[in-house]
Amino acid sequence: MMRPTGSGGYSGRLRALMVGTQFFISGTLMILAFVMFAQNSTMTQQLDGEVADPKLITTTAVDTFSADFELVKNELQSHPGVLSVSQVDLTPWSISSSPINLSRSADLNESTVLIGNRNIGYDYADTMDVSFLAGRNYSRDRANDRFPSLRNINANGGPYSILLDDRAAQALGFENAQASVGQSIYRHLEPPSVDREMAIELVVIGAIDKLKYQFVDFGVFGITGDALTLAPEFANLMVIKISKENVNDALTHIDETWSRLMPDIPLQREFVDNLFYLGYNLFLSISVAIAALSTLGFLIASIGLLGNATFITKIRQKEVGIRKVMGASSSRLFRMLLLDFAKPILIANAVAWPVGYALGNIYIRLFAARAELTFFPFLISLALSASIAIVAVASQSWKTARVRPAMVMRYE
Repeated sequence: MMRPTGSGGYSGRLRALMVGTQFFISGTLMILAFVMFAQNSTMTQQLDGEVADPKLITTTAVDTFSADFELVKNELQSHPGVLSVSQVDLTPWSISSSPINLSRSADLNESTVLIGNRNIGYDYADTMDVSFLAGRNYSRDRANDRFPSLRNINANGGPYSILLDDRAAQALGFENAQASVGQSIYRHLEPPSVDREMAIELVVIGAIDKLKYQFVDFGVFGITGDALTLAPEFANLMVIKISKENVNDALTHIDETWSRLMPDIPLQREFVDNLFYLGYNLFLSISVAIAALSTLGFLIASIGLLGNATFITKIRQKEVGIRKVMGASSSRLFRMLLLDFAKPILIANAVAWPVGYALGNIYIRLFAARAELTFFPFLISLALSASIAIVAVASQSWKTARVRPAMVMRYE
């Protein structure tokens, strides 16, 4: 059976190690919880909310429409509350991607870069608030803006058009997206998408800002940046932007137009912001769970610290009595005891900070919109640990520091 050998013995060091470990785990979890809450807040800044015009997406595939898409689009846009209608291949906030292989060379033996790509319809940039840094948008007046169906494509066609953001352009060797405008790049295709391997020439017609409505940064999966390709036949979802000043009337018009043109197909529509919350609630739940575990950990650690303080102060009463006989004041002894109890907590935080920083960095790198990693979570963790330590041991330390030497040394 292990017996206590004093505050400086093996048992004392083991107790200090256990308390320090508890505070290390709790502090690390607290730092991670604050980072996660900050990241969640950063993600919500992409939402339309009450600031931007809201967007809707219909989950009914365009190729199943019983009415012509252009007719549906024109009828919807006849109402002043419907600002723009377009198409896209993936729902906003999707955690999937359809990348393409791009290169600066037509040589099929040259290495390619995997770039995230969205196949879109006309007016997508206006519908989804895509900002242009340079160049132009896709135009119906330019036939080669539209990328052909893979069934009809040939290596001698084109050049076709493409839009790139900064990260995609830099991955291809350009200084930035603006510098890539007007330059030729090549999309490499291979079976089974096409009959034989080929490189299709593309011209960068526009430089776009970072795309909104994205959860995941696919860079961790080797996919760099984003491109927009005008390919309506691959964009099977309809997106609609409505005026924030006229939401109810616009929704009524959309429902009535759909029922009139396609009464045989039920309308399935969803606000883009709502799609965000479907995924966001999972991350929020994880953040709350980690914060709860951290709080529970601090509670357990404080109980352990209180028990350790009660034990240590009891066996150090004679030491305190001797020090008081030698002239030490109660306040000085109180500070000495507090510092002794604080040492494992300070060491635990010194270890928790780099671990929390590393875990926080790994977490925020998963997301397209990243929170800034500040000192706030680390200082909060330290302050909370110190506050718990003071509350847990102050009473016992002060009681021991004020002990009368005659009471503890009368049997010596």
